[in-house]
Amino acid sequence: MLGTLALAYPQSREAVQRAVSLAQIYHLEIFLDLNWRPVFWSDPELACPLIAKLLTQVTWLKLTDEEADIWLQTQDPQVIAQHLPNLRGVFVTAGARGCSYWHEGQAGEFPAFVVDTVDTMGAGDGFTAGILHQLCQVPSQPIAEIVRYASAVGALTTTQAGAMASQPTGSEVAEFLQVRQLQNLGQLP
Repeated sequence: MLGTLALAYPQSREAVQRAVSLAQIYHLEIFLDLNWRPVFWSDPELACPLIAKLLTQVTWLKLTDEEADIWLQTQDPQVIAQHLPNLRGVFVTAGARGCSYWHEGQAGEFPAFVVDTVDTMGAGDGFTAGILHQLCQVPSQPIAEIVRYASAVGALTTTQAGAMASQPTGSEVAEFLQVRQLQNLGQLP
């Protein structure tokens, strides 16, 4: 899992490039959370070629709707995948509007869970953690279920203050999803 912040500094940039080279040698997949933060770049123009190159080297891509507009001029995950044929999956998050996704020919959208939001800091990181957890734990599961789980992690992250302390446990996510399912079936208010 990589983010583009590390490309802003020479030593961490070198580490990212080495990690990508090793992943290619050993045929490993790379997940990139674009996480564009121009404030970290002394020269934001330097970012363009570095990030453009990295986008052609990753297998999975998570970005916000705003990042998609900036870097790929579209929020459509299927169009992004056509533009970057190296990708197996694309996730475009849009906060309270949910997520759109594409995975090996399957495209879809998932609405955001409605929760009592306290702080949105860390929600995108929580979503990414949820995707990675599911891809590692149950890789054969339908992509819609992976996105559902990740969306639950992101939503639960917003119910507490702070980016790190608010990250839910696996059992909290499972309980949240079970309650939501029962509510959808009319078995809980």
